[in-house]
Amino acid sequence: MSEIIVSGYYGFGNAGDEAMLEGMVQSFRQLSPGIKITVLSANPARTSREHGVRAISRLNVWAIRQEMARARLLISGGGSLLQDVTGVFNIPYYLWIISLAVAMRKPVMLYGQGIGPVRTRLGRFLMEATLSRVDLITVRDEASQRELEELGVTGPPTVVTADPVFALFPFLSGSRGKEPSPDLDQAEDSSGATGIGRVWVGEGDSTRTGEANGGKRRDTGEAEGAERGLTRRRIGISVRKWSGQGFLGAVARAADHLIEEMGYSVVFLPMQYPDDIDAARQVAGAMRNQAEIVTRRLDFRTAIRLIGGFDLLVGMRLHALVFAALVGVPMVGVSYDPKIDGFLAQMGLTPAGSVVELKAEDILIRAEEALHNREAISGDLLRRSEELSHQALRNTELALGLLGKK
Repeated sequence: MSEIIVSGYYGFGNAGDEAMLEGMVQSFRQLSPGIKITVLSANPARTSREHGVRAISRLNVWAIRQEMARARLLISGGGSLLQDVTGVFNIPYYLWIISLAVAMRKPVMLYGQGIGPVRTRLGRFLMEATLSRVDLITVRDEASQRELEELGVTGPPTVVTADPVFALFPFLSGSRGKEPSPDLDQAEDSSGATGIGRVWVGEGDSTRTGEANGGKRRDTGEAEGAERGLTRRRIGISVRKWSGQGFLGAVARAADHLIEEMGYSVVFLPMQYPDDIDAARQVAGAMRNQAEIVTRRLDFRTAIRLIGGFDLLVGMRLHALVFAALVGVPMVGVSYDPKIDGFLAQMGLTPAGSVVELKAEDILIRAEEALHNREAISGDLLRRSEELSHQALRNTELALGLLGKK
C-alpha cells in the first residue's frame, strides 16, 4: 500500500479547492485501488470526513515531518498555490513543504498547478531555487508553463495537463440538466442539512447590518417557493472581493437588466465561505431588484448541482466557471487574474472584461449571446470538459510513475 502526502489549500471552505482534492482522490483510487493518501488541511476532521482520507493539520510541523518520513511521494497541488497576489506567505509555506520533502529524499511533484503571478524579487528567487529540485511538474495551462520558464525553472520535466477538477467529469452525469432544476429549499449543504440559508436584498438594502429590505430577511427552511415564484429561468453569479470595488456596480447593473428585461431570477453563489457572501451582498445591495444569496457554506457537490440548474453563470471565481463547464452551463467570465483568461481560452471563450474596467454592457452582450446559443455552447463545453478529463487523469498516471523513485 502506497502513501502519498498532498499539500494544498484544503480545509478552508473553498468549494473549488475541495473539488480539486476530490478529483485527485478519485483519480488515484481509480488507477491504484487501496492507495493511502494523507492530506495537509486547515480542518483535518472535515477533510477526512468529506474525502475519506487521512488528514493532519497543515501547521503541525512535527506531525508533517513524521508523515513525510513514511511517505513515498509528496504532491503539491492543485490550484494556484505558488503566487503572491493573495498573500505574501503562500510561496514560503508551500515551498517549505516541498523543501522538507526534498531534504528527506522524497519524490516531489507539482500536480496540475496554476503558477503565478509572482511579483516580488524574493518570491521569484525562492521559486527558481526550490522548484528546480523537484522531480516533475504538471500545470493546468500553457500560461503557467510560460511563467515557470520566465522564473528560470527549466530543470524538471514540465507537462501541460488540466485542472484536477476535470477528473470528476465522468461522475457528474446526473448534474447535467437531465434532472429538474434543483430547488434551493431542497439542496443539501455540507453537513447534510436541507435548505440553503438565503437572504433577499434590493434597492436601499443595508447588508452590513444584516437587514434586507427593511428587515424582510428570510433564512433556511421557509416553505416559500410559491411565494418567491422562482422558475427554471435562473442565472447564477459568483463574485469575490478584490482591490477596487467599481466592478461590483457593473455586475449589479447587469443583474438588474437580466431581471427586468429578460425575466430571469438571480442567485449569488459563494465559492469561498464566508468571504464571497460579503461581496455578493455588496452587489445585491446596489441592485434595484430582489436577488437571492446562498448564505451557507456549500460543499462542491452542492455547488455543482445548483450550477447545473442555472441557464447561465456569470463568474469571477475560477472554479465556479469550471463547475459550469463540467455540467454544460454557458458562462460569462470576469477576469481578475490570468488564470481566468487561461481557463476561458481552454473553453474557446474570452472574458467579458477585467475588474479594472468592467462594464455592465460587456457582461450583457456576452450573456445574451450565450443564452441565445445555449444548446450549442453547452455541447461544446461538455466536449471540451471530456477532453480535459483525460488530461486531468494524466496527472495521476504521471504521479504514480514517481512512487518509489528515490
